[in-house]
Amino acid sequence: MKDKFEMNELGLLSYFVDMEITWSEQGYFLCQKRFTIKLLNKFAMENYKLVSTPMVLGQKLMKKDGAPKTDGKAYRRLVGNLLYLIDIHPDIVFVVNYLSRFMQGPSQIHFVAAKRVLRYLKGTLKFGMHFMKSSSIKLIGFSNSD
Repeated sequence: MKDKFEMNELGLLSYFVDMEITWSEQGYFLCQKRFTIKLLNKFAMENYKLVSTPMVLGQKLMKKDGAPKTDGKAYRRLVGNLLYLIDIHPDIVFVVNYLSRFMQGPSQIHFVAAKRVLRYLKGTLKFGMHFMKSSSIKLIGFSNSD
């Protein structure tokens, strides 16, 4: 590409689109710690207690739950930011997609459930994806319909 375009060599990639990349001889590690901290600050959640799960076990959310409506714009902003985090946090995919069902007319119950995901993420700031150097890569996953 240097033959065709004027470029500068800046070394190994360390930060790209809110993803932090750490390189080592074993491979590289991707995380979104800085973005998550910014998100916690944006929603004033930096001092909240941690939770061990992103969603209350067995919680059922409904469109019409009888709770007062909340600020839909703030809810959509929060869920949109959470959708951005699912690339590095596959552990929140289910709950974030579940919360996205209530983008139109969310209630306070929905907003509390979305903020719970932030409380969970606060405890997982050091989590990320480690890609090991290898001649072949196998992606193995497990899904439980419950």
